[in-house]
Amino acid sequence: MLWMKKSIKHISHDCAFVALPNLTPEEQKSCVFFYGSKEFDLIAAKKVLPKKYSHATFHIWQGYDHCRKITENPVVYCKLLEEMILKKISVLMR
Repeated sequence: MLWMKKSIKHISHDCAFVALPNLTPEEQKSCVFFYGSKEFDLIAAKKVLPKKYSHATFHIWQGYDHCRKITENPVVYCKLLEEMILKKISVLMR
């Protein structure tokens, strides 16, 4: 059981501490970051992501931890993604 806890800890660390690629402002505009207010790495993300990707979109769901909003209500999450995709397409078609 100890190995399992260590594995989970390593997976969490690897997801939170990655080398972020350089993106052009146009590429950043296609990026959307979703976080719950109870995310284990929200503080770090709030420090790094707005500086690195100043043209990206950020959503923070109050009261949720990691992936909880997505798993509790996938229909709403999918609708939000669909709206964002359609908005992006309409901007590109102008």
